[in-house]
Amino acid sequence: MAGHDPLDRAPSDEAALQQIGQELDGPLFLELTTPEERERFHRWILTILRRENPTTLHLRRADLLGGARAHHDRTGTVVRLVSA
Repeated sequence: MAGHDPLDRAPSDEAALQQIGQELDGPLFLELTTPEERERFHRWILTILRRENPTTLHLRRADLLGGARAHHDRTGTVVRLVSA
């Protein structure tokens, strides 16, 4: 995962997932999702980072919530994370 600074230095997947959670989990996300949904989301993000290996990545809580808000404004529905 070269290029992801704190994730590069994470001693384990669990530590990397915790770092992802610290970056993305905010009050609204915590309210709208279950712990299981958040874990799946964090694992999905980690999988993408490892697969794509972007040299820079700036995905923040505001980006996530902005996307959810745009979806809500356009469709009137609340975004829920569900398993495939």
